[in-house]
Amino acid sequence: MDSVYRFSLLFIIGLAVAGALLCPGRPALLRGQIHKETHGSPFLRCLGAKDLAIRLMYLPPASDHTIYPTIFQGVEPRDLRFGCWAFHWPSGSVVFVAPSEVAALGEAVAKLNLKWQESSKPISFNAEPAEPGSPVKYKVPVPRGDGLQVDLTCEEGSATAELPPERMCAEMPSLEGAFESLRGLYSIQIIEHEANCKIPGFDPKRLPDRTTRSR
Repeated sequence: MDSVYRFSLLFIIGLAVAGALLCPGRPALLRGQIHKETHGSPFLRCLGAKDLAIRLMYLPPASDHTIYPTIFQGVEPRDLRFGCWAFHWPSGSVVFVAPSEVAALGEAVAKLNLKWQESSKPISFNAEPAEPGSPVKYKVPVPRGDGLQVDLTCEEGSATAELPPERMCAEMPSLEGAFESLRGLYSIQIIEHEANCKIPGFDPKRLPDRTTRSR
């Protein structure tokens, strides 16, 4: 295992510990809710939904360890979880940002002109039981392709797409602008870092606090 992967593995472990320390309690992830008929495609309905949640999954092809998904969930600033994250094995890290930031991230990924697979049913970001006979109890979520998998879910349905690996470094910086919070920004940039993108001034070892960005 080379130094880059040793660092990444140690970072994931540190992330889990930091999430446990920085977020009060261990709130449940979003669960699928009953679908209600409305107009428009599931993708468009979720973009305008108050309960929109977005999951990003990326696993470098040469990685020899697991990189867990990042889930963005909106909470009001008065919520004690606002501005921090919680790690749930094996579902991933839940990053608690303002609902407006989740909505802005949804609008940003919509501008990437990806090919979306839509469903009238929500996606559950909770852990799924492993196949019978598996040595582990739950499945570890992994992307279907080599790029960045984007999953949007809300009460009205869900949509999934992939940002191809060759486009990640050029187009992921457009997602950074969705966030006022340092925590949200960092969560995007650490994925860019795993993809070996150049990020001026970014230090993956410097964990952000719960304040907002200075423009």
